[in-house]
Amino acid sequence: MNNNLPNAPEERLASVKAMTQGAENKIVKLLPESDVDDVRQLKEGTILRCGNDYQWTGNVRVELSADVDAGAVRDDIATDAADQGFTVTADETITGGKRFELIDAQGVQLLLTRWVEGNAIDIDSGSPCFSLPRDFDVPGEY
Repeated sequence: MNNNLPNAPEERLASVKAMTQGAENKIVKLLPESDVDDVRQLKEGTILRCGNDYQWTGNVRVELSADVDAGAVRDDIATDAADQGFTVTADETITGGKRFELIDAQGVQLLLTRWVEGNAIDIDSGSPCFSLPRDFDVPGEY
């Protein structure tokens, strides 16, 4: 992963953020526009530790039209994502809900669930791990 990133730390952060949000957007575009009421993508994500490295994490919430079944949409997205080259696996959340893990060719991880408080799809995202110089003041959000 680090071989394809810019050397400058600020540019590296911008690159992993753009890569991760690009994967989020690719999944959102799989939904028919008529099924979507609103898309809320975080403008800033959180920088987390990833072993000795870092990971940029974000989120998108897709509010669905009232007559659309969020569970069925989640399942359809997972199927369509596999057709788009994502590696797709399924498991359960701690509350027993179905969750799909989608990983693209660059290693971006997306966790796809039905949002429990409304008719929406929730996409949590994480970049592949990447390094930053030890003397770089890593922001909490970016």
